[in-house]
Amino acid sequence: MKPLIISLSGVRGIVGENLTPDVLSKLAASFGIILHGGKVVVATDSRVSREMCLDAVISGLISSGSEVINLGISPTPSLQIMIRELNARGGICITASHNPPEWNGLKFYNSEAILLSSNLAKKLLSTTKAIDDVAEKFGCRCLRTKVGEINVVEGMKRAGAVIGGEGNGGVIFPSVHYGRDRRGPILEKLRSSLLRITAEAKTKKKASQIYGKVVNLIQG
Repeated sequence: MKPLIISLSGVRGIVGENLTPDVLSKLAASFGIILHGGKVVVATDSRVSREMCLDAVISGLISSGSEVINLGISPTPSLQIMIRELNARGGICITASHNPPEWNGLKFYNSEAILLSSNLAKKLLSTTKAIDDVAEKFGCRCLRTKVGEINVVEGMKRAGAVIGGEGNGGVIFPSVHYGRDRRGPILEKLRSSLLRITAEAKTKKKASQIYGKVVNLIQG
């Protein structure tokens, strides 16, 4: 799977592959958090995937406490004008510019209707590689598959993965079973177990050393 194209002007990717509703929602939520809520103006270009992307972006913004003003299909300059006219905290344009139809992306604008500063852009876009950073810190590989729980499970089996996930927070822990658990007892037990071994993780032990203890705590 190709990685997202991430730059100071925003994010672009192939819809349904590396640019999923989950990724879009998380980026929009992070943007809303950085803006500390308030009005956020959203517009799209005319791509076929615009409605899916728009729904995901609006969901993420609302979850961060933002008030969404949806312009629908609208050129980028119109979005920028409306950010200023409405005294909004910022705006998101759902577009992939010159890329092929299967692509889409997000451009982020501040309250002055200009692209984010390099510091804010880096802070926002770093959310897409947070899992990779955590995995690297503990000496693990982070693998990605196509969207869909069955694709994740099959990928985990092929790689012999000890933990995985699919969707917005769904955890798959094969030592228990290969089902995705979002809010059930497995996830709650995993959370409590991880809290109990945080001190050991801080000693820079390898994840493989910690894994056995997590399994025992969950199954115990």
